Amino acid sequence: MFYNRSFCGWPVGTPGAGTPSCRTDEPTPGAAAASGSGGDYLSNESTYRANRLRLGLGAGTTAGGHLHTPVLGQPVDPAALTDPAFEQDRRAIAGQVVSLVSVI
Repeated sequence: MFYNRSFCGWPVGTPGAGTPSCRTDEPTPGAAAASGSGGDYLSNESTYRANRLRLGLGAGTTAGGHLHTPVLGQPVDPAALTDPAFEQDRRAIAGQVVSLVSVI
């Protein structure tokens, strides 16, 4: 895992128009999110808004964010729900998440 604060946003009043401004510090108040460190997924927009609200309420010391985890592969047998490789990958991802969240 790595910590990536990069994001892009459109200036106030111009969502979707022109080229978004990209940065790594803090969002500009009133700007519309274009993409975050994980791309332009809806979850990024949701987190962008939640973090703006968190900061706007003065809760800057409260942790906020979200994780993008790797896609788990399918079991080799298409009829199986799981297999040893799937379980190993699942445990590895869960372990990384627990390690990351436990330091917050």
